[in-house]
Parts: sequence; C-alpha cells; structure tokens
Amino acid sequence: MIESGMFQDLSKADPLNIKTVREYKKLPPDAKELRSKVHNLQRINNRLKTAASKKGLSTKQMREAAIEYLKLTLNSVQYELVFCLITNSSRSKRGRRYTLQMKVICLGLYLFDPRAYQNLRKVFGCLPSSDTLERLLQHNKVQEGFNEFVFDALACISLDFDEWAKYVLISWDGMHLTPELTYVRTGEGKGHFGGLDGKEPVTQVDVVMVKSLFGGFKLPIGHFFHDSHWTADRLKPKIDEAIAKVNATGLKVKALVCDQCTVHQTLFRSLFEVTTEQPYKEIDGERVYFFFDPPHLLKNIRNNLKTYNAFFKDSEGKEIYASWAHIIQFFELDSSNLTRVAPKLTWDHIHGPPVTHMNVAMAAQVLSRSVAGGIRQAVADGLMEKEALGTALFIEMMNDLFDSFNSKIREEYGAVPTVGIRDFVPPPLGHKNRRPLKFAVSEESLHQECWRDSKKFLENLRFFRPKTEDFSQPPCVKGWLLAISAAEHLCQELWSLGCKLVPVGVINQDFVENFFSQVFMKFVFKFYCV
Repeated sequence: MIESGMFQDLSKADPLNIKTVREYKKLPPDAKELRSKVHNLQRINNRLKTAASKKGLSTKQMREAAIEYLKLTLNSVQYELVFCLITNSSRSKRGRRYTLQMKVICLGLYLFDPRAYQNLRKVFGCLPSSDTLERLLQHNKVQEGFNEFVFDALACISLDFDEWAKYVLISWDGMHLTPELTYVRTGEGKGHFGGLDGKEPVTQVDVVMVKSLFGGFKLPIGHFFHDSHWTADRLKPKIDEAIAKVNATGLKVKALVCDQCTVHQTLFRSLFEVTTEQPYKEIDGERVYFFFDPPHLLKNIRNNLKTYNAFFKDSEGKEIYASWAHIIQFFELDSSNLTRVAPKLTWDHIHGPPVTHMNVAMAAQVLSRSVAGGIRQAVADGLMEKEALGTALFIEMMNDLFDSFNSKIREEYGAVPTVGIRDFVPPPLGHKNRRPLKFAVSEESLHQECWRDSKKFLENLRFFRPKTEDFSQPPCVKGWLLAISAAEHLCQELWSLGCKLVPVGVINQDFVENFFSQVFMKFVFKFYCV
C-alpha cells in the first residue's frame, strides 16, 4: 500500500531507458544493481496495488494511509521529499505545489550539483524546476555591508575543517556601475544612490570574498557601493572589519590580495605600513601577508614593455635592454613560417585593440618560454640582432616568476606531464619535469632560487621614458618585489608549522573575477533570454 503511492510514477517505464541487451551490458555494475532494485520495487508496487484494489481501497485512501505511515517512520527531510513525490506525481506541471521547506531542500541539492539535480528531475519529474528555485533566492534581500548570516554559516562549517583548511585569504575587487541607472536603496548603507534624489550616483561596487588556502571553499562575505571619491581611509575600516569577522568564525586570515590601483597602493604603503622588508602585519595574534594580484602585475609589466624599453643587468652585471620591437620582429619572422615556434602568438597580441591590454592570458602568451626560445633561435640563425637576447632574457625571467606564483600542483616532480611547445624545453638539472615551478612550493624546490634571481632582476629594472628622457621604476615592479617577499615569509611560516607543500598559486584574485563573470552572465541571460 505504501509503495503504491511512492513509486507509482516509476512503474510506467524503465528509469534508465534501457531497450536492448547491448545497452544493458554497457552499464556499470552500480547502475545494474540500482536498476535491479528499482524493478524489485516496481514489482512490489504492482502487488500492493492489486491487493489494495481487491479490498476496495481507492487511490486517495492508499495515499492517506501511506502519508500517515511515513510521518512515523521518516525524518522531516525524507518526509518532505517523499510527500512531494506522492502529492505532485499525478498533477500537471502548472498544478504542482511545493512547501517552503521542500524548496529549501531542493535548492541545496541544486546548488551542490546542478547537473545531478537535473538528472534527478528526469527520474522524479515532479521536483521543482531550476527557475522555481532561483525565484526563491530573489526574495532574499542582501543588504549592503557584511552579511551576518554568512559568518554564522562559516562558524558552523569551520568546525568540520582540518587545521590547514582554516587558513584563508581575503580578496576584494570592484565592478563599475552605469551612472545613468537608478539604484533602489533597500538597506541602511551609506552609499549614494543616484538619479532621482539628486545625489552623486554610485560608480562602483566592491565585493569582499574569502577563500581557503588549502581547502576548496570560497564565499562572498559582503559588498559596498561607493562613488568616485573612494579613498584608502574609507576602505581600511572595511578590511579591518572583514578580518575581525572572519577570524571570529574560527578561520585564520593569512593573506590579503587586491589589484594595484592607487587606492590600494596607499592602503598598503601608508595605512598598513607594509614594506618589502616586512610584508606582513600582526592582526589578532596572526601574521597577515599582503599581496598585489600576480596576474595584474604580469599584465602591467607587458603593458609597460609595449610603451617603453626596459633596461636591466644580466647575471654578469652587464647592462642590457628589452624592447617590444624585438617581439614584433620575431612575430613577423615566425608567422611567415610553415611550422611555427610560437603558434599561440597572434596578430592581436602585437597590434590588438586597447581591450587586449586587460587580458592576462595574452600577456602570459607573449611573456612565455616559447617566445623567448624562438628569439634566441632567430638570433643564432642570424635573422635577428644580438641585442634581442636581452628581450629573450627579460621574457624568460618574467615567465619563470609568473610560473612560480602559479604553482598549485601537489604531486612530486615528474608526476604530471607537460603539454605544448614547452615539451621541447629541457628540464633543469636534477629534475624530471620541464616546468618544476608549476608545482607547490617546498623547502627543496626551485622557487626560492627563482625568487632570489627575480629580486636581483627587478631591483635593477628600469623603463626609459623618451618624453622626459629619464629612467623610472613603475609601481608594478615594486608590486612584484612585495609579492615575492610576502610569499617567502608566508612559506617560511607554514613550513615551520609542519606544512610541506604551499600552493602559492591560489593567492590571486581569480575567484573574485570569476564571481563577477557569473553575476554578469546571469544578468545577461535573464535580460535577453527570459
């Protein structure tokens, strides 16, 4: 009687839609076992339906009896799921109704794995759709500032974390807003919402997020609207509050990461008073290390090289220079060949529109080992002048430095093969892998040697400005020096605590910008497709 109400929608067809013996043989063992269990339940269901019909029980009576029995045997979550299946299985799509608790349960399943939830709906077609679940979220008004319910949730889930997963970093970034729009004020925030009230409109929203250094979680914890008069004095209390609230949940903030805009430079230099010699600050009994975002720094180095020649000293102390003209010359030579040394280097990398200046991937493809090796080969063949060797050395130094800050792989050297043109680059002496700097930082790895060489290289690096006829060091160079110093001190501290491998590659702003892209694409989809 009970199963007749629970599984009446399953008894109509094979849940896996297997039509031939060949399809059945291709199923994995767990799928075959599940299919067998479902068929057994279908047989039980049919027997119970037959017995109930002989006793003269109607479908409504069977369902009522099943519901009363389920209330006594199942917990609240299980009961809500089964009750939804029983009550909505015979209704049309527009006639189905769901309780708030049922929507919350399904929302958790959907957010955990959207694809698995969609597959579950194919079996139990009466579950809420994704649009229904997303409309549920629209009723939650998130106020400007820090969201206390997020910190309450963090305090609960952090109890299950191991000690390493509790080490987190905080990062923030901003999105520009359209001043012509009017933003409805829903909270008690202090930002100026523009348009109808005559005040200056907000021009940007900053989102603060937290991410685990060793775990997999990342979470937005607050957002703030502000106008064009945003200063470091107004930003610092927000960052101090974020650190205090995250530490209060049981997590430990070990790093702050942001881009290198003028406000953030002032924040680090003047308010937090961090330097390359001491790139950390004692906050709540923990050292918090300060980083400028490495992808932004690489992009800014590339942009400076496009405009000015870079002068530096090689390992022998001889002053040499790097020029964007050498990269243009190499591209013209390489693109005319049938087989290319740097196939990823395209016309957009050299002569692309201004929007390409913001593309980090294109900067990494220019400042890569394949381009440096191609320039060296062209010089050896007499196709380029010897001065181009300085550009090749400059590219190699920046490529290795960026690889060292993109190190995430946890396995030992040689465990993961490399792909692409870099397979033809010989590995360093004593290492099987051709890109050892891509692995997590250990006490025996090449990262410390790379960082020592990079500091010598960056300290002597100057860009020549033809208009003023002087040499200057742009902020991105100083940002790299701060990031190297912070990484060295952070690794030393974690090694002393017993950590053997430090994934420095997670210390960046990528997860914040990915969050922005998800918000933007969701808006575009709703605006144009709904």
